[in-house]
Amino acid sequence: MNTSNNPISVFVQDLFDSLNNDGVQYAILRNYESLPEKPLDTDYFDLDLLVASKQLDFYIESVYRLAKKHNLKVIKKIEREYCKTIRVAYISTAGHVTSVQLDSHLAGQNWWGFFYLTEAQILIDRSLYKSFFVVSDFHRHLFNWLDKLLFGNYVKEKYKPDILRIFNECNQEFSSFLTKVFGRPLSEKLQLRFESNDLEGTLIYRGEMINKLRKYSLLNFPLLTGISILKFYYYELRLYLFPPGISCLFDESSSHFIEDSFGECKKVILGDQAILTYDGVSSFAWLKFYFLKVFPIVRKGGLAFIKVAKNSQFIAKQNLKTKCLGSDLVGEVLASNNTDILAGSGNLYITIMSD
Repeated sequence: MNTSNNPISVFVQDLFDSLNNDGVQYAILRNYESLPEKPLDTDYFDLDLLVASKQLDFYIESVYRLAKKHNLKVIKKIEREYCKTIRVAYISTAGHVTSVQLDSHLAGQNWWGFFYLTEAQILIDRSLYKSFFVVSDFHRHLFNWLDKLLFGNYVKEKYKPDILRIFNECNQEFSSFLTKVFGRPLSEKLQLRFESNDLEGTLIYRGEMINKLRKYSLLNFPLLTGISILKFYYYELRLYLFPPGISCLFDESSSHFIEDSFGECKKVILGDQAILTYDGVSSFAWLKFYFLKVFPIVRKGGLAFIKVAKNSQFIAKQNLKTKCLGSDLVGEVLASNNTDILAGSGNLYITIMSD
């Protein structure tokens, strides 16, 4: 039952009630304790879940259908080999934004297409938490360690106590998993680090772990691994050509809109965020500025607002003339993210509408 009037929370509850009623196989990976509300210890609402591959299209259709039902905006669907990201937002008449980012993992847990657990292995152990299916406690904390280590070579501080706890509580299961995927010698090194509460010490084995993971995945899931590796490079290349973030340019007449609209838009765009200044007077200067300053932000799905000087030369996909800040302006900025924008071009150029 819905306990909140927050449109995003109502949508989240309705979405998972619908998935449960329709028999969709899914499991939320982490940070589900406060559902359907956003976590209390973050400024954003980001849900990671695994969805059965055969039901992914139905799941995506459900997100769009229910977003429309609740008068919400689907801002962007970002496709990667291992994850489909959908950003859903509510924009009030005053231009205030609340949102949720749904990161739907595919086929299992992997690094660059190399799997250490498949979706079948994960979903079979899921359990019901309130009205939401979640991964097992063992899998949740395993992912919180391995995903950060493999993709980012770091340990997230807030997850450390529970990762160490699950190692002690499920020691035999943990040891069996490490030995199966990484081999006994490396497994013993990793377990020694855990026994001494030294999670950061496991980072020094990252290269060796990746080499073992590649062999394990190719030997145990050759077809799945081969297809996933091809998909990984295809989607990554596409994201280089068509960056998934937003870059908006504001001329001098509209630059006073930046602070308030940036604050609202960054509630939806969870990547890197920056307000930049550009005063170049040639297309070459723009492209140099874009690829040095803007591209590193938008390639990873971030947000860049750019103050442009009079007579500056730049490239933008769309021009927008507006009179004031509000839901229309914030909505237009976010809606510009629904169109693929070739690298080198801004999404939107914003100027004041003359009376």
